[in-house]
Amino acid sequence: MLQAILALLLFSVAVRAQLGMEIPDLHILYLGGAAAPETTEGLKEVPPAQATAILFTGGFGYGSTGALAAALDAAPHVRLVAFDSPGGRPLVAQGIAELIRDRHLDTYVDRYCASACIAAFAAGTVRSSGPRAVFGFHRGASFILDDLANIMFLRMERQWFVGAEFR
Repeated sequence: MLQAILALLLFSVAVRAQLGMEIPDLHILYLGGAAAPETTEGLKEVPPAQATAILFTGGFGYGSTGALAAALDAAPHVRLVAFDSPGGRPLVAQGIAELIRDRHLDTYVDRYCASACIAAFAAGTVRSSGPRAVFGFHRGASFILDDLANIMFLRMERQWFVGAEFR
């Protein structure tokens, strides 16, 4: 019996390690008012109908793409998505990047954008950052995929970045 409990405990730890660390909860704030171009400086929290920007804080977890799509639908005047995120799931970030590209939105980072956040930030029509902005890049990897699959995923991601127009 003790061996069965120990085996179950080890299995749950292994599964958790393969799925990754906890991703911070997503928070979306609607911002509006007078601001310097392509920044959130001077903006304050407003109702969605008055928003010109959205601040996306937290992680890129399952459900984040739908949450951002709903927020954008509720705020038709938004032209800028600002990020303050440690990252999260790469495939979720790709979905958010598609939303940003499809809606021709600008992106901005005032403080922090790391890991999967980079893919979403790079999708902006105009990308800008504040003087305190920190970007965290790293090589992606998955414990679930074998080495060949990891290499193929990295090549696909590289092609996407190389194809993006950076100004």
